[in-house]
Amino acid sequence: MGQRPSEELELVATRIPAAVARNLEAMAEAEGRATSSLARVIIENFFYVGLPPQMRMALEEDEKQLGMNRRDYINHLLFERMRVIEKSAPAKPKK
Repeated sequence: MGQRPSEELELVATRIPAAVARNLEAMAEAEGRATSSLARVIIENFFYVGLPPQMRMALEEDEKQLGMNRRDYINHLLFERMRVIEKSAPAKPKK
């Protein structure tokens, strides 16, 4: 099978905690993909790869306006989403 043209790639090696590696491997297996493929998607998502330019720029501007680094900004987005989920969840019965 011949090679097809592709983008230039860099090999990046890093150490991650064993528990994170196990979670990454389990998630990759559940999705039917290689661990390296899932790791690449996670890294690309961190850098907003694949988003429309106007969406990427809006997120980057919001991050800047809030004075957050990327990790804190993503955690902020997840926290805000959790608040929405909590508000829409049915009330838990009291014991």
